[in-house]
Amino acid sequence: MGIAWLRALSLFVTVLIIVAVIAFHGRRGRHRKRFHGRPKTHVVAFPVEVPVGEPARGRRKPDWVRAEVLRLKALMGIVGVRKVAEMFNRLYSERATVGRTFVAELLKAHRYEIACLTRDIRNRP
Repeated sequence: MGIAWLRALSLFVTVLIIVAVIAFHGRRGRHRKRFHGRPKTHVVAFPVEVPVGEPARGRRKPDWVRAEVLRLKALMGIVGVRKVAEMFNRLYSERATVGRTFVAELLKAHRYEIACLTRDIRNRP
């Protein structure tokens, strides 16, 4: 009885350790697809006045950044926040950068404005 009990206990402890490791690590260890090469969507570049200056840490993003993110989303159509952030950072990385969280919160707060911008871009002569 002693050896069978020890084997069952060791199997139970092993299963607990495996479950704890999986729960602790979650999705962090998985490989993420990176953006390589040209984007799948075609973005038409319009002249945008971008002020030159040092980016400020811990402050609100300038209004031109917010407007440009909304415009890019309206132009790019059905893409995720990561693609919008990557496109903005490719275009304006020397002046300002944006992250996925900032883009996601901005798009969530301004859905109606994005719909209006999309409609105006589509109906433009």
